[in-house]
Amino acid sequence: MAVTGSGVFGGESVLGTAYAQFAIQVAIIVALCRVLAYPFRRWLKQPPVIAEVVAGIVLGPSVLGNIPGFTQAIFPAASLPMLKLFADVGLVYFLFLIGLEADLSLFKRNSKASLLISAAGILLPFGLGAAVSPALFARFPGNGNIAFGTFLAFIALSHSITAFPVLARILLETRMLHTPIGVMTLSAAAVDDIVAWCLLALCVALAHGGQGIVLLYIMLVSVGYLLFMFFPVRLLLLRLLGRYKAPGSMPHLAVTCMLVAPLISGWCTEWIGIHAIFGGFVMGVVTPRHLTRELSDKIEEFVVIVLLPLYFTYSGSRTKIGLLNTGADWGFCVLVITLACFGKICGCTSMTRFIGKRDWAESFTIGFLMNTRGLVELIALNVGLDAGIISPPLFALLVIMALVTTFITSPVVWAIQWWVKRHSTAHRDLPSAFRVMLVIRDPSEAHTLAAVADTLARNKSNPKERPAKSSMEMIPGDNAAEQQLETIAMEQAKAERAGDPARVKQACKLYIFSAVPVSHRPTDYIQYKPEHDPAYASLKDRAYNFGLEIRPTPRPITERSQAAAEIDEFISEKNMDLVIMHTPASALVEHDREALDLPRLAFEHVTTNACVVIDSAMRGVLAFESVLAVLSGSIHDDYVIRMLRRMSYRPHMRITVVFSNPLGGSPKKASDGTESTASSAGDDPVPARLATMPSLRKLVDRGAATVVSAPDDVSFADAIAGELQKQRYQMIITGYEPPQSTGVLLHEELESLIAQTDVPAFLIVKHGSGSTKDVQLP
Repeated sequence: MAVTGSGVFGGESVLGTAYAQFAIQVAIIVALCRVLAYPFRRWLKQPPVIAEVVAGIVLGPSVLGNIPGFTQAIFPAASLPMLKLFADVGLVYFLFLIGLEADLSLFKRNSKASLLISAAGILLPFGLGAAVSPALFARFPGNGNIAFGTFLAFIALSHSITAFPVLARILLETRMLHTPIGVMTLSAAAVDDIVAWCLLALCVALAHGGQGIVLLYIMLVSVGYLLFMFFPVRLLLLRLLGRYKAPGSMPHLAVTCMLVAPLISGWCTEWIGIHAIFGGFVMGVVTPRHLTRELSDKIEEFVVIVLLPLYFTYSGSRTKIGLLNTGADWGFCVLVITLACFGKICGCTSMTRFIGKRDWAESFTIGFLMNTRGLVELIALNVGLDAGIISPPLFALLVIMALVTTFITSPVVWAIQWWVKRHSTAHRDLPSAFRVMLVIRDPSEAHTLAAVADTLARNKSNPKERPAKSSMEMIPGDNAAEQQLETIAMEQAKAERAGDPARVKQACKLYIFSAVPVSHRPTDYIQYKPEHDPAYASLKDRAYNFGLEIRPTPRPITERSQAAAEIDEFISEKNMDLVIMHTPASALVEHDREALDLPRLAFEHVTTNACVVIDSAMRGVLAFESVLAVLSGSIHDDYVIRMLRRMSYRPHMRITVVFSNPLGGSPKKASDGTESTASSAGDDPVPARLATMPSLRKLVDRGAATVVSAPDDVSFADAIAGELQKQRYQMIITGYEPPQSTGVLLHEELESLIAQTDVPAFLIVKHGSGSTKDVQLP
């Protein structure tokens, strides 16, 4: 097939050249992978690699290949060498990325547990694979030149593999990536991966070198190459590239050399007699860690999105499920799947339980996670098929085993998590501290959220007296005054921390949830650290200025649409009392859908108490000391009063409470049908209202709040406007029920009111129907 042709006007066929054939193949492969990835991820909770493997099988002879003329038109035999060449290049770079992402710090933190779990997850399935290999060797004979010992080693290896990159994606999808279980499993899988590549290299060497002197030469040269890469090459790279630690600081020549190096290393291992992918992997491992992000930024997306699916399609073209055409063949398939699952799951589960690290539910979770084979297994199987170790029917059988063992992981782990939550009584043992989660989407929100959290971080046993501040507000844009006030706040915070930090910790526990999505790339979510998130870092710094301790929630999201579900998941785990979000007033005026979607979804779906802070003039407000609460008779008023009780323990706090009609409601009618006017003289409705609100009455009795007498028929807007005419407030707080099924966050009347006032902050509070800890509020 010609590389180029005379074109369509010269009578050339649309697929008449090698380039045209390859371009159409790539477009079809990538499109089908993307199409299948959505339902697999959304409804079946499967990582993208499953969709890519299935797409490869669909495009191969097992499915679409049965359509007459399809294979000859789209994937003719003459085009497969070019497809394989690009697939191999993509595989070398993918193994280079895997080597780059090998985080040895994970192993160091869990070295003993990781080694034991990994050893159990290798030895037991290895033994079971070796036990079944004689029967498989007799049933599915491969290349006649392959010795039984080589075949036994390969079958045992295929039962022992754990796919590190696929496991990382599953841990992300199940929200376990940065949990203790996730870190332990990932570190054990890293050990498994390294052992698997070493054993696979041994199997290939055995297949190519036989049992004689050639094999000895291959092994000796391989060891020498590893020593050369890990000492002279690694030390040279550290010396030459150690200075380029800032992002984007590497010169073009250095970047060029590092991008070509995996290919050169792959050529060396291919020349030695083992597969080129081992050269790419070793090059990634010896590359200095500070270059990981910069190098992966340049090649990862192209490799993962375009080149890697080519490999799965090439693999799918060799997967002929129809070769398993007897009951005995399928019986062996079931046996192999059973032994592979039993060996991995039982070995890792038993060892996790034996070393006393986890209970049975968590041990089984680790066992099923370690049973993930996926991508690494498929690479090993293709290497074995290329080397003639296994036959095409056995290759198809082992591909099915790899798919099944990977496919069951996510559903089983989700089921175990659901069972644990359903039967867990851990929340009953949680301390009675007031637990608040602050959701931040941008560093600019840090000051507002920290100030609101500081207002709530008090209780009766810990009033934490503060010296009076010289000024609580300042003119916007006065940077000198802002710096001075920040310095005062920091000094006061340090003085308070020197008092009794244990009581501060018990009074209120604050958690940060960063709603800033990371990319889908494995490098980003494996290496995610909250302290590197600018939104988290800015909020932590502001909270420090207020003397507050902040705990991170290391649960990265890859899409903003996941944030509401992730928030609900975390507050259920931690039994949170309140979740606080922020929306600037400008977003309401401009109808910024992106800024309003998260608070709206949280108000609709989160089952705990929720609060949205809407600020219009927060700059320079270091603390809230004058609050106006509007009670409109909704079910959310009770939680507003509970929040007022927490605020009331803050020194110098002034709380005013006013009653109004419900938001958007009409004035009450008098008995004669006319609209009621102001209450008659001497008929004060406040005592009657307080009689039905004992919590509010306690606030009034101890002088912590003032209830303003107002007519029964005052509207929501008039109640606020009337009080704002009398004095200035720094915060207005009210209970609120968002409009149902309208797709908007706030009622039009409330939006208009916020736009017209200059109060620094509005707190819109929703009392959660699923909240169970209201009784613990002081």
